Amino acid sequence: HVVMTEKFLNEVKFPKRFGNVTRWASSHHELLNGKGYPRHISQDDIEKEVRLLSILDVFDALTARDRPYKPPMPVEKAMFVLQDMVKKAGLSGKIHVESAATSWEEEGNPVHRGTVKVLAEMGISCREKRARRMEKADYDAFDLLIGMDSANLRNMHRICGGDSEGKISLLLDWTGQGGSVADPWYTGDFEATWQDVNAGCSALLEAILERGAG
Repeated sequence: HVVMTEKFLNEVKFPKRFGNVTRWASSHHELLNGKGYPRHISQDDIEKEVRLLSILDVFDALTARDRPYKPPMPVEKAMFVLQDMVKKAGLSGKIHVESAATSWEEEGNPVHRGTVKVLAEMGISCREKRARRMEKADYDAFDLLIGMDSANLRNMHRICGGDSEGKISLLLDWTGQGGSVADPWYTGDFEATWQDVNAGCSALLEAILERGAG
């Protein structure tokens, strides 16, 4: 399908700043060891935008709910897979993903045993992972700090002492619609939560890719 992608996108007149989109999109099945396709290029020739797109493609494949041949993987599990891919792609020094609580309830708790089991079967260990609480130092350490709801946002502003550099936002702000992610703790509606998270993450990742393209 990457060959057909290139043919389709060659018919699109992209703005100048997106002039490389066709090459990036048609290269997302290349591998660092040169055994990918269709160009069989290796690590030194794979652009960072292609590496990012490849990671996003796999993340979407893992978590998508519209695939008739497999059930979706929960985002918590997919996050560990994504972190593992970033490491293997040699992007650990450029992309760093962390989660932290804005309150104390789960602080110190391990990843749920069901998640540990599934990830172990995939060769990914998260047994050393423990929930931590957000700290003021995180504001300087990260480029973006994303909250799920208004309570997160209030706590993040309180912990960080404000937001002088405009780093803090709600996940759904990136969709252009704003609002809080539905919390299944109160609603019991995990499907609604998934739809919110999926929309927000997709918009956020698109924005990150656009920044890279610029």
